[in-house]
Amino acid sequence: MLSEIEKTMDIIRNSDVKLIALFRIDGVPIIVKTIERTQRILNSIYWLQRQIKDFLNQIFIGDLDDLKFKSGDLIIGIYPISKTLALIVITSDEISLYKLESDIESICLKIRDMV
Repeated sequence: MLSEIEKTMDIIRNSDVKLIALFRIDGVPIIVKTIERTQRILNSIYWLQRQIKDFLNQIFIGDLDDLKFKSGDLIIGIYPISKTLALIVITSDEISLYKLESDIESICLKIRDMV
């Protein structure tokens, strides 16, 4: 099943997407795909590991579809898959959001059907 999820995450092929990952609520990354292996991206992964539970709680308590914020020139998006899984996407702030949002919605739906 993990290989199917990984293939589904390959839908997004854009050089402005720095990271796409599937995280458990306890902060454990299940799948991490990145094209940019810089200290900044690694620091973001470590930070997300510690914060993912709080972010998912904010999403569910606030009845939100997702949570996005900007850190420097990066946009970090957190998209809930279930009560215990979240898709994380880190992009540059220069990306076309319309196409990206469409791809992310498709990925989330496909992963939900698998789990």
